[in-house]
Amino acid sequence: MHSLEFLISAPNVPRLGDPRRAPAYCYGEWGVKKGIYRRKSDALYRAEWEGGSQRQMDMVVEASKLAGLGDYPQMLRDYFAQAVSTIERQRKTRSNLLEIGAGISTVNAYEQLIRDGVDLEKVFGVYIEPSKKRLDNLVAKLSLMGLKRGKNYIARKDVDVNLLRYVEENSIDIAGAVATLHHHSYIDTPLKSLYRALAPGGLLIIADWHNHAWTHPSYIYNALLKNYQWETKEADMNRFVHVYPSALEKPPLVTNPFEQEANRIILDVFWPQFGKLRAGLIESGEFNAWDDLLQIEGPRPVEMQNMELKRTGYVLESDEIAMIKEALGVRNPHQLNNQNTLLMGTLAQRYE
Repeated sequence: MHSLEFLISAPNVPRLGDPRRAPAYCYGEWGVKKGIYRRKSDALYRAEWEGGSQRQMDMVVEASKLAGLGDYPQMLRDYFAQAVSTIERQRKTRSNLLEIGAGISTVNAYEQLIRDGVDLEKVFGVYIEPSKKRLDNLVAKLSLMGLKRGKNYIARKDVDVNLLRYVEENSIDIAGAVATLHHHSYIDTPLKSLYRALAPGGLLIIADWHNHAWTHPSYIYNALLKNYQWETKEADMNRFVHVYPSALEKPPLVTNPFEQEANRIILDVFWPQFGKLRAGLIESGEFNAWDDLLQIEGPRPVEMQNMELKRTGYVLESDEIAMIKEALGVRNPHQLNNQNTLLMGTLAQRYE
């Protein structure tokens, strides 16, 4: 597949990836024509994640811990698990649960249900994951929990934009997206499919990464200058400016201090630590192509995500959402770390 990726041949610099994976509303800043790369963006997403490995997730956790952040991915999973259990405990009838990008978060949700005394026979799951390795790992763990594929759940290897191949419209009571939507340049594609899958009154639980880092090339340019050293740095940085002239502009002003901190953490702390891990694994011969992560994806400020939710038809306030918020002791959207907005949990409902 033709790529616009800007390549830097340095093991300690995580691959940047293709600017068509950046938030679509920012394409112009990257010199990419707006509105014409929807299918290519989805195809690039599929290409990265179909061959994904468990090591990818392990490296995210390790880089997060080495950066002094704790286990950020687990914070997202915990929010999802607690929300699912809260909803299930208040339901009287059997429910259909859908999760896109299923995996450890799915297992954690079942573990929370068990701890809270929910009868797992009340839940039928539909789980979609693009990586065969991670899907096989999920199936194995669910089997150890006594859950039977076909009876208690179905699991399909595919990308989330194809979820309607596996579920009927208006059939899902609870849908989840944990660290998934930020992989998309056009998040309206999965959001619309999830909306159609949800039954009227169905709930969507989103737990994801949010920042401004990939909305403008200047953020990346400044982070590369500040946080990395490699042999061909001067030539590569000159070439970066040639490819992305707006890299020398001042980045858009971010006034919210929590969002400023989110940007700092992701650009100046997390990714440099990931780069060090990557370089060490490459040097030891343990690193494989499918272990890699690409920096440029579609994270955006949570308000931009929520604007898209509302455009799609979701509501973020309702009697049921208010009840869940009260039970969990959260806001909506909810800042999972009180020092930054990098991790946010959002509840939405197909309210008809």
